[in-house]
Amino acid sequence: MRYDPFCLLIRHRTGSVYRVLVTHIYHGPSVDRYRVEGRNRYIVLQTDLPLIKRAYKRKKHSWQLWEGQMRNLGLLDCLFEGIERHWARKDRENGNVPPPPNSAGKNY
Repeated sequence: MRYDPFCLLIRHRTGSVYRVLVTHIYHGPSVDRYRVEGRNRYIVLQTDLPLIKRAYKRKKHSWQLWEGQMRNLGLLDCLFEGIERHWARKDRENGNVPPPPNSAGKNY
């Protein structure tokens, strides 16, 4: 499975704005990895979303800093949220809209 790279504008709580390029570099049965590039540095982020989607529909997935160094953990949280917003937008475009959070087990 191959995804196109996409750009994110990250607004940090300090008012700084960062523009980064996010590339999906690995898709496995239990993890996805993303390379995040900005200026002359990069980091690799890993999430267990494929495992969560397959096994636990409602569980929150986790993120890890797989490669690189990051001093600003608040910015790292902003990156996670930005990538998740991008996933949600792609799901809406493809018609894969998730059910409302309180509709577990209800038939409409």
